[in-house]
Order: sequence, then structure tokens, then C-alpha cells
Amino acid sequence: MKFAKKMNIKVNRISIQSVLLILIMVAMTEFISVSIIIIHLFKKLNIDTRDESVKIFMSQIITINISMILLFIIIVLLVAKVFKKINNYAFYSCTTGLPNKNYMLNNLIDKISNDAEFAALISLDMDDFKAVNDTLGHLAGDELLKQAGERFEQIISEQDCVCHIGGDEFLFFIKSAINKPEVEQLAKNVLGIFSEPFYINGSIVDYVTCSLGIALMPTDGNEFRTLYNSSDDAMYMAKKLGKGSYKFYDKNMSLHLYEESVKKKEIKEGIRKKEFKVFYQPKYSKNGQLIGAEALARWQREDGSILPPSEFIDFAEKNGLIVAITDLIVDEVCKD
Repeated sequence: MKFAKKMNIKVNRISIQSVLLILIMVAMTEFISVSIIIIHLFKKLNIDTRDESVKIFMSQIITINISMILLFIIIVLLVAKVFKKINNYAFYSCTTGLPNKNYMLNNLIDKISNDAEFAALISLDMDDFKAVNDTLGHLAGDELLKQAGERFEQIISEQDCVCHIGGDEFLFFIKSAINKPEVEQLAKNVLGIFSEPFYINGSIVDYVTCSLGIALMPTDGNEFRTLYNSSDDAMYMAKKLGKGSYKFYDKNMSLHLYEESVKKKEIKEGIRKKEFKVFYQPKYSKNGQLIGAEALARWQREDGSILPPSEFIDFAEKNGLIVAITDLIVDEVCKD
């Protein structure tokens, strides 16, 4: 926010304030010109400007001009206020007051693209934020976001910027750090913010944490979209490895996440096609008598290969697919 206030949002490279000031000056010039033209016209027509009726007429003209100038100034000020509100709605989050995604796209992209010095982009996603909305309501969730945003601003320097991208996601652009260890310390400070509970409408919220993904410039790129995608990949990796942690980007992450997305798609397709089957393993008593069978889940793919649970159970649990697979298995067992 501190960094954002230094950067004026401009329309066609000309600030709204400058345009309005020019309009006021033009209006004043026009009104003054009218008075001068009338006086000049009187002299040309040999009308005595000292005549009482002429003086009254001229005073009325001046009064009208002054009134018009004041009215015009009031209109311009009102327009300026409206533009300021539009600017705030367009470029700042209504929830946190921080710069939003539009601000990022209109300012941060150019700032990063034109800067070749060391910097860091940090993507933040809150862990268990949904629980706040579900238990305390969305207004409480908004209040948590606002309080978190205020805490973020307190730990960054004047050179840095934190944006509220949307939902429970934030983006930090860090210019004050001069090396990786300083960025790492800042990441720890951000995590530390969530070690202190949030007080929301009389309720204590102490279970929300965050996951951070960090991309460094110029190591991980000099272009905003590359850095943003890299920090986002690192954040998702941090979330998978455990909540309340941070991760620096490395090039193998993108490949790993791609492989995971492919596997997730294949499992969803397998659920749709009902490829998860039940295999029964007989169970015998000590004297060799058949007493029952154990139902074992297997993934029987279209190519005929059969995958054991170790190939998909853990992954399905982490990605919210285990319930659908369990439903298929239970249905098949009930039919048998």
C-alpha cells in the first residue's frame, strides 16, 4: 500500500487531477475574456463606462462570471471526487483496501518488466480460511482478510507492495531485500503473523495459517507473468508439503505439478468410467475352512493394466477424490 500510494493511476498518461486543473484555468480565462470583450465593445460604441446604468450592467456581468467560475469549480471538484472513488473501486480491494488484481496488471507488470535488479514475488494463500466462512460467516472472513492485510503492511518496507488478488490470496512484490536470505526472513515474518490469533467479532481465530511460494528476480525470470506463475507453482508445492510453510521456486516444480494434474485428470476419468473394481481375497480359518473374503480396491485401466491401492489411494486422499472412489467400491460390494 505504501508503494502503491507513490504510483498515481493515470488515464492515457495524463493524470485526472491535471486534466481538471486545466479545465478550471480554461473556464476562468473564458469568463474573464467575456468581461474584457464587453468593456472593449462599450469603448468602440462610445458608451461611457462611467454611466451608472453601465456600471450596474458591468457589475452584473462580473457577478455572473464569478458565480459561473465558482459553479464550475464545484462541478470539477465533484467530478474529481467521483473519479477518485472510481479509481479506488477499480484498483483497490473493497475488502482490505490494498491494491487489487487490476492494480497489479496496470502497474506491477511494468514495474517488474523495467527493473533488472534483485527482487522477489511472493504468492500467499491462506490455509483453512474456508472454515472461517463456514463457521463464522462471510463477513467474519472479510474482517480476517482486512486484519491480515493490515498486519502485512506493518512488516514490509516503503519500497515493497502487497496486493489482495482476490479471495484469500495475496501477492507481495519485495524490492527492499538484497539477497535470498533476506527474502527468506521476510517469508518467516509473514508466517509469524498467523501465530498470533485474530479476534473477529468476539471470536478467536487461531487455526488459520498460510502457504507461501517465492520466485526471485532475475534468477527465475525478469517478466511478471513468468515470475507470477513460478511463485504460484511454489505456493501450491508448499501447500502440498504441509500447511504453514514456504517454498522457493525451482524448475522441477512445474514438471511435478504437470504430472500431478495429468494423474488427477486420469483418476477423474477412471471414476467416470467406473474403472475402480473390487477384487476379493478369500479368508480361511486355522483349519482351512473358508470363512469370508476381504474386498480389495484395484484400478483396472482401459489398457488392461491393474494398479494396486499404493498407486492411487494417497494421491486421491490429498486431492479430494477418495470419497468418489469409495462410493464406487461400496456400490460394487453391495451389488455382489
